[in-house]
Amino acid sequence: MRINCKAVLCSLATIFVLIGVSGMELLKNGNFQTMSQNHPTNWIFYDWKGLSSLSIEQEDQSNIVLISSGKAGGKATFTQNIFNLELKEGSTVKFSGWYKTEDISLGDKGMLRIECIFNKSSNAKDKKFARMNKAVNLAPSPGKWEEFESTITLISPVADLNFFILGYNFSGNLYLRDVSVEAIQQTSEIKSN
Repeated sequence: MRINCKAVLCSLATIFVLIGVSGMELLKNGNFQTMSQNHPTNWIFYDWKGLSSLSIEQEDQSNIVLISSGKAGGKATFTQNIFNLELKEGSTVKFSGWYKTEDISLGDKGMLRIECIFNKSSNAKDKKFARMNKAVNLAPSPGKWEEFESTITLISPVADLNFFILGYNFSGNLYLRDVSVEAIQQTSEIKSN
């Protein structure tokens, strides 16, 4: 009896796709382990007015990002932009991670925030849809690691993602580790080779 191995492998691949899909990580270097010139690769740090800084610390053999501002009015973002994603309409995206704070003081309209901004695909059905966002405000958590997590279901195909960690009108320290943005495609939309 002859067995066509290629046909069997293709069938098995299709079965695994139809059964379900584990998430696909979209962020690169979300654990901040890969460094270039004392800075986590794939991440961009912006500071307004020179009041904020970014540093990397070690804790339990894990890298932790520290965003700090010595004066009230500090404004900073730590961001990653991901292009050419081709996420399908109906896909679920989950973003999560861990944070803690130290000596945080928030000024007028001050906030610590995690935000995902999704930009539409050029082949989106709804021409009015330009972008969609989902955000989580972080409550000060002195010295204690807290988890943040949020999900969103995409209402249109998405091409690009902007992921922001934002400190606005704050002083003190914000620590982050194990940051993740995970896309879970609908099983009917996944293509198998």
